[in-house]
Amino acid sequence: MTGRILDQRNADRLPEDGALGNTGWQTPPAFFDGVAQEFGPFDLDPSGAHTAYVSQAIAYYHTEDGEWLWTPDGPSKISNDDGLARLWTGRVFCNPPYRRVEAWVKQGRESAAAGALVVMLLAPSTDARWFHRYVWDARLHRAQGDTEVRFLEGRIRFLHPAPAQRETDFKGFRPISGNMLVIFHPPMTDAAYLRREPGHKGGGV
Repeated sequence: MTGRILDQRNADRLPEDGALGNTGWQTPPAFFDGVAQEFGPFDLDPSGAHTAYVSQAIAYYHTEDGEWLWTPDGPSKISNDDGLARLWTGRVFCNPPYRRVEAWVKQGRESAAAGALVVMLLAPSTDARWFHRYVWDARLHRAQGDTEVRFLEGRIRFLHPAPAQRETDFKGFRPISGNMLVIFHPPMTDAAYLRREPGHKGGGV
């Protein structure tokens, strides 16, 4: 759920709305651009949406309906795999749907252990099982291993998944809780994302 907002003129190039699945509200472009400036350019958004403009920010993204490559003519489907079908590679940004969030966090941690850099935008659910299982070290009272946690001030206003609704619902959706960034850094001895060549195709495709 990333990035730059789709130009309304390209709306007729998108798959039917049913292909969006339950991707939910999307990350505001200004916030995403700030994250990308520090950690990008990103290769993959495993929980993306057709209504996020990804041609410059992220080339590959997944919805519940499959895996997509953004082209000048709009999104092109390249597989039926969803974002949890395999480990992520390269530089990854993920704002996962709130349902089944533990599966996404687990995937992020395991992908980082395999060499990816994974930046996740999450609710600060410090009481949740997934937080203590994959993010926080309760014994040492700090984030686990190469994991970094940033608690954000204020609350992000997420964007409506339908571009037409953004003109009337301009204030966006403000969650009942705050937000945090969890950055799963790869082991520094195996930071494959640092060694990639220009034009590297992320996402394991």
